[in-house]
Amino acid sequence: MFKMKVILLGILYLFARQAYCLHLTGKWKTSNYFLFFAKFGFQKTDIHDRINTQGYIYGNISSKSNSTDSMTLVVVDKEYFLGYYKNRSLTSSSNCASMFSIIDTVAFDTVCFEDGQEDFLRRIPCPIDGLCPEHQALPEKLVAGSQFTYQIQDVNQPKFWYISLVTCSHQTENAKSKCQWFNTQAEDDIEIDYDIWLVNGNPYTRHKNPFEFQFSYDNVDTVEIYIVFFVAYCIAVPLQFHSVWKRWHPLTRLLTLCMFLQFLGIFLNVVHVLKFAFDGVGVEKCDMVGNLAAIVSECLMILMLLLIAKGWTITRMVMKCKLLTFAVWAAYLCFDIFLFVWNRVILARAYVHTMYTRCSLLPPQVEIDVIEDIDEYQTWPGWLTLSFRLSIMVWFLLELRSTFLLENKPDKLDFYLHFGAGFLVWFIYLPIVAVIASQVSALWRFKLLLSVTNSADFIAYVVLMHMLWPTRAASYFQIQSNIGEFEEELEEFETEAIIGDIPSPKQDSAALVT
Repeated sequence: MFKMKVILLGILYLFARQAYCLHLTGKWKTSNYFLFFAKFGFQKTDIHDRINTQGYIYGNISSKSNSTDSMTLVVVDKEYFLGYYKNRSLTSSSNCASMFSIIDTVAFDTVCFEDGQEDFLRRIPCPIDGLCPEHQALPEKLVAGSQFTYQIQDVNQPKFWYISLVTCSHQTENAKSKCQWFNTQAEDDIEIDYDIWLVNGNPYTRHKNPFEFQFSYDNVDTVEIYIVFFVAYCIAVPLQFHSVWKRWHPLTRLLTLCMFLQFLGIFLNVVHVLKFAFDGVGVEKCDMVGNLAAIVSECLMILMLLLIAKGWTITRMVMKCKLLTFAVWAAYLCFDIFLFVWNRVILARAYVHTMYTRCSLLPPQVEIDVIEDIDEYQTWPGWLTLSFRLSIMVWFLLELRSTFLLENKPDKLDFYLHFGAGFLVWFIYLPIVAVIASQVSALWRFKLLLSVTNSADFIAYVVLMHMLWPTRAASYFQIQSNIGEFEEELEEFETEAIIGDIPSPKQDSAALVT
């Protein structure tokens, strides 16, 4: 029961905690020992314009407590974060020394390692209304109004950096153990307030790109991507509403619902990323609801493709295996939502693991390493969802073949051929893109998946709009201008189907003669 409470707390923590964003604000109690803040991608530094193209981490971190114990703020790239993070332990008396064993070989420290080359560490908390010890001699390197500043440079490539807090500090008072790491975790909690910014580019530059400044490098250009698709759907959705207004049909209504949900999802994501571009926080609820709307839209699209493959309202008016169809569709919808929630819970569990002093609350098999550069399709729920999608694709083809063999009108046969070929590609593209994306650096993977999936969905919607457009679909779809006419045609179609199964008297006589 207690484990469940911890996991639920982690999920709520994920959705509510501002530190999940790139403007980190909040409080930390030192009884938690270790706090992982975020992974942030910094852009490649232009050697000819270092000041404006390097990354910055700056802000304030202080405590109202009178305690003299100090902790450490650690900012390192993946090369040094691996050993630091994996060697954390709550049972070992030398856990701090193990964590910093690799970092100490290169890190600069004003007391212990004056020859160090890398500026990785800060003693915290900084004095209220004062500067962190590392900046007291060189206050001119600080961003105005901040107690500490990191300048992140890499002239070779973009790179992820990791920021965390830990209750470890150098021993500075005892001469025998001077500069050795020790755990400063005390019985009394020390509450530390932090307000930290992580940005790409010079905070003082007036002409900085607002769509890149606040974003981690792996999320740069997402604002432009969402805006492009938002404009595209602003054109396509009104056209589809015009279509469904002129001709009333269940398939056109279903397509309209799919496109509207996709448009709603894009709109909410645009709201989130635009706000994020200006405050580094965004609107997490918009992001979450927008992604859920896109998931439901895609699943409704699959249902629609299955209905057309079955020939509903084209070749037959009575849907066969109705219960099975809707059961499979509902199962796939649940799988997709589960995948979405799983990825959120993964992050929540990671934060719970780093926030709590008793790591054994979570079983080892669910411990998620924050250094893993994986996307949703590289997890077992992701593989299961992709496999389910491929299974539906096979069923789609079998249903389409059955309907094709039942049909004998050339225009409808031509429709089925083009429809099957086009949407077979739509079904199979996602597993292929997921495999390709797994080989792409995490710095570019999200943008690749976002662009390709949204492009594929938009093209699929436009193709269906074209196929279901009233003037074109009249030759093979039973589309009428109002509900009454559509219901009358349903009855007429079913009556013809029943009569078609009863042999005429002439046919009976011919059979007897034979």
